[in-house]
Amino acid sequence: MKKKGPWKAIKTEVCYKDPWVKVTKDKVIRPDGNLGYYSLVHIKTGVHVLPIDKKGNVYLVKEYKYGTECFTIEAPGGGIDRGEMPLRAAKRELKEETGIKAKKWTILGIVHPISGVVKSPTHLYLAQDLSFGESSPESAEMLKIIKLPFLKAFDQAMSGKINEMTTIVLIARAKNYLKRVSAK
Repeated sequence: MKKKGPWKAIKTEVCYKDPWVKVTKDKVIRPDGNLGYYSLVHIKTGVHVLPIDKKGNVYLVKEYKYGTECFTIEAPGGGIDRGEMPLRAAKRELKEETGIKAKKWTILGIVHPISGVVKSPTHLYLAQDLSFGESSPESAEMLKIIKLPFLKAFDQAMSGKINEMTTIVLIARAKNYLKRVSAK
């Protein structure tokens, strides 16, 4: 039996597993003392990067997402490979998806999207002092790079035009960070 906060996991069953996703079903003793089940989707730990140039423009990617059946505009990002450090993954994903390299990196924390049923910690980074080259996205990625003034991206995140949750949090945290840095 494994204690998880006020819960106790009696047994864990792996229902499905592939290189990116694992689904588990735990037999549990709930906080109220009753028996029950708790299912979780485990997604590879990831990174999202918000690159911002010296003129205050950010570079996002637009891509059709199979799961939501629509195009999204979001920060470049992806999964962290086994044994890879988060910053290394952020640099790799930014270069692959946009062709951008950055000299200055700032960690803006970690988010846990849909924390009730999904375990998918995502590391957030602000990338500055940019240089531009050729992108090399994975074969299944059909990306269009979107360049926007930062404040326009912030407005779109707050109004719902940008609606990918991790990107919204990243843009909001970047705004807060940049405000604090400029006040010094």
